[in-house]
Amino acid sequence: MIQNSAGIIMIILTFLGFSCTKRSLILFDFNRDFDTGTVETTEGMKISLIDEKALRLEKGAVRQYRPSLVLKAPGGKWDLSGYEAITIEVKNVGSEPHSVNCIINNPGDPPLPVGYVYEDTDVITEGALLLWPGEEGVLKLPLLREQWAEKEIGIIGMRGHPPVKRVKDLSNVNQLVVYIQKADKPFEVVIDNIRAEGIYKAPEKLQELKNFFPMIDEFGQYRHREWSGKTHSQEELLVHREIEEGDLDSHPGPESWDKYGGWAAGPQLEATGFFRVEKHQGKWWLVDPEGRLFWSHGIVAVEPYHKTAITDREYMYSFLPSKDEPLGRFYGTASTRWGYYSRYDTFETYSYTKANMYRIWGEDWFDKSAGLAHHRLKSWGMNTMHTPNWDNREIYELRKTPYTGTLRTRQARRIIGDEVSEGSRFPDPFDPSFRRILRDQLAYHKDHSIDDPWCIGYHIDGEPDWGWDGISLAVSTLKSPPDQAAKREFINDLKLKYSSIDRLNTAWGTSHGSWGALLMNRTEPEGEGAYADLRAFYAKLADTYFRICKEELKSAAPNQLYFGCRFWSVNIPVADAAAKYCDVVGYNRYYYTVENFYMPSGQKIDTLEYDKPMLFGEWHVGALDRGMLHPSLRQTKDQDQRAKAYKDYVLGAMRHPQAVGTIYFQYQDQETTGRVGDGENYQIGFIDVCNKPYYEIIRASRDVGYNMYDYRFSNK
Repeated sequence: MIQNSAGIIMIILTFLGFSCTKRSLILFDFNRDFDTGTVETTEGMKISLIDEKALRLEKGAVRQYRPSLVLKAPGGKWDLSGYEAITIEVKNVGSEPHSVNCIINNPGDPPLPVGYVYEDTDVITEGALLLWPGEEGVLKLPLLREQWAEKEIGIIGMRGHPPVKRVKDLSNVNQLVVYIQKADKPFEVVIDNIRAEGIYKAPEKLQELKNFFPMIDEFGQYRHREWSGKTHSQEELLVHREIEEGDLDSHPGPESWDKYGGWAAGPQLEATGFFRVEKHQGKWWLVDPEGRLFWSHGIVAVEPYHKTAITDREYMYSFLPSKDEPLGRFYGTASTRWGYYSRYDTFETYSYTKANMYRIWGEDWFDKSAGLAHHRLKSWGMNTMHTPNWDNREIYELRKTPYTGTLRTRQARRIIGDEVSEGSRFPDPFDPSFRRILRDQLAYHKDHSIDDPWCIGYHIDGEPDWGWDGISLAVSTLKSPPDQAAKREFINDLKLKYSSIDRLNTAWGTSHGSWGALLMNRTEPEGEGAYADLRAFYAKLADTYFRICKEELKSAAPNQLYFGCRFWSVNIPVADAAAKYCDVVGYNRYYYTVENFYMPSGQKIDTLEYDKPMLFGEWHVGALDRGMLHPSLRQTKDQDQRAKAYKDYVLGAMRHPQAVGTIYFQYQDQETTGRVGDGENYQIGFIDVCNKPYYEIIRASRDVGYNMYDYRFSNK
């Protein structure tokens, strides 16, 4: 039905003429009278009507971010308030894997989701389905809603709200957007039978507001819902632990691994006593201290650091112990720059995670949980831990699982004029405090992770905001005060280039009276005249940042690898600087696949100027079928689909010639009422707040982990 050819993208949408029933509503239809002028497309796509029942979209082989099709509601709107979900039958008839996504809009919405979602903003709900060539399935977009506005019932400090925060006005949906996430390669997808389905029924237990609080039970779980595996008593905590012991004994870990998790049955390479990188037979690998190929299959944050805010919302919890009883030791305090609790210098917290561990193991809860973390990871087919904050580093110093960690420059002076970064400004790499803080951080690790053969290496900083335009930090530098080190460096560069302020004024279209006046000025230059200089200094700032990080790291820890700053946003000059100095470039890629990802130089992998190994250092998938209130940044229908998405992501990375590993975020679900700080309460763990495993995703992890060396080594 569809001819597969490179450079042509076809989406064929056929809509069956089923009559509308109470449980099903056809949302769109194509026929001979269909006007293609009513359809909007993005990313330069062309559309044409096929066979009086289908729509074809075409584009060349140019990289596209989110090519999309916007289907507007006939008559101006759909009323979907009585339905449970939108479903789409999808088949990938192309030769590449792709994620097909769907969202709905209200009038005035941006067509596609942008950025991250924070407390007290609308959560964007999307349906998504990753399909391999020839695979078909049903894409489901849940139509989420709430019973009451969360502020009316006093819910604060958390992103996901019970039963679920409404993300759209379902009675006034004006369009549906189907898009391909990260379309780096041509795709061909057949989409059929787009409809609203199911009869929405409000949860019976949530009809009476007076019965809603407390909403959290004694174990930190949501009280108003039942699900498979929910814990109801301390006895059940112990039963779950006993069941897991049997599972771990039945799955002791891959027999083909050496003690580090490297491929003992694979090629013998040079052994240096520490981890290193090497390109072997056309693919990048880590090499473990014994000289064996090592692919990092790991997880973030095995430390029991989870806690949630108590201040101002004591009424949410059915159980808060007195501070003089054993479980009272798990109160604490915290501070944050984000969300509701940013109004306080400090606020009170409680850790249901630690309380449940104490209920299981008593006074030995920490040592027992630390040893179990190593035991679990090996059984799950994982060989790497990542610590974002070095909490409880004694877990890593058990030296049973290789690990990576993050060093932070947050105490260095920031670029004061930076208005791009969220929450904290970008560090000034020209300020002496930048090197000093790095040296202090490394000194802290001198007798611990530095020169530890189990320490693979370090990230420095986590997800700093580089902006997208390649000039933002240079503009921020000019808007900073005169004592900003970066600003003085920038002006010195301009002096060398232009020699006089008059020449700079001519080039920029400005009227500064002197170099001193430019130093004192804190406004952004207007027009295009300054663009080349802004871009040049932006690139210099990026180069300086990564150069100093590498210099200090290699001076103090020459045997550990440098993984960069764990990009979530990046542009060409920043990517080039990272590739120049990093041993491995770290990316946090919250997508459904990374198989098609390449470093943003505008070139394909095999022609990159910098052929560098990459580590995908954070990603996750979640679902709402086990009592949690937010499905995470990448949602799935249920735990089975979540497990499939996990397996697909890791296998895709294993096929990537530059990928040396994936590190999943994170070990445990976040607290039901939100982590301290930004209120994230995602269902993303391999275990829940009661320390009970999610066996579906664990089976997926074992499937890929136990066979990963044979798979990666043999896959072409």
